[in-house]
Amino acid sequence: LGLAILSHYLKLRKKEGMPPSVGNARTNPPQSLIDIFAKYQPKREFLVRILGDTQKAFGYLTPDAVGYIADFLSITREKVLEAAAFYPTFRTEPPARYRISLCRGETCTKNGSQDLLEAIGRTLSISSGETTPDGLFSLETVPCQGLHSNGPVVSINDRILDVKDGDELARELRALREEQK
Repeated sequence: LGLAILSHYLKLRKKEGMPPSVGNARTNPPQSLIDIFAKYQPKREFLVRILGDTQKAFGYLTPDAVGYIADFLSITREKVLEAAAFYPTFRTEPPARYRISLCRGETCTKNGSQDLLEAIGRTLSISSGETTPDGLFSLETVPCQGLHSNGPVVSINDRILDVKDGDELARELRALREEQK
């Protein structure tokens, strides 16, 4: 199957009038992408699944991966990026070292998630959907995670924190930043 995918790329280059190894031509995809492509037919209907598998493999949609996906499906890079932009789960930037998720469900909001959001904003100077300039922290507000007995729910890299208030969360964030120095 790997040979079939490699053959696909060689045919594509031949069709575009490029020799197999032109200076600016993309090299063959890494094995992890070949493995992903092997699970699907080169049809546009599989684009979202391929994007999901690619993000799992690389942590985000790298520019090279977007190009390989476009080549594999015989569509433009812009179409791949347009599809990725439509779904908020896809990232085209490298993820932060610490990904903070804060529940904004009704119960968590009643239990003080707004205070935690403000503490994160004061401590890291970011809002929901933003990443610190050093790439260390990112923040996203998420819908209910079904953990209301512990609300408000805040997690870092999928590890739920047991914090009571914004001050405690701010101390935790400062400690993580100090660990990186």
